[in-house]
Amino acid sequence: MQLYPLFPVLHPILKPTFPTCLWGGDCNSKAIALSFDDGPHPQHTPRLLKVLDHYQITANFFWLGACVNRSPSLAKEVCDRGHWIG
Repeated sequence: MQLYPLFPVLHPILKPTFPTCLWGGDCNSKAIALSFDDGPHPQHTPRLLKVLDHYQITANFFWLGACVNRSPSLAKEVCDRGHWIG
């Protein structure tokens, strides 16, 4: 959270630039955001996708481009299933 002090400065710039991102939530809602870092991994990502599909859950994946380059077809599969990749 080293960059958190910059949030009041960056938020007004980033929110209109990325209007479809989740910037806040309803405290009374029973919804959460699932985010997964690292990957795509040839063994673990397909297993995770099966669980997400079973429960009809959409998730966020945050991957380094170099890692995506190692498994581009798997990254495409994640995207094609409606998950968000950052």
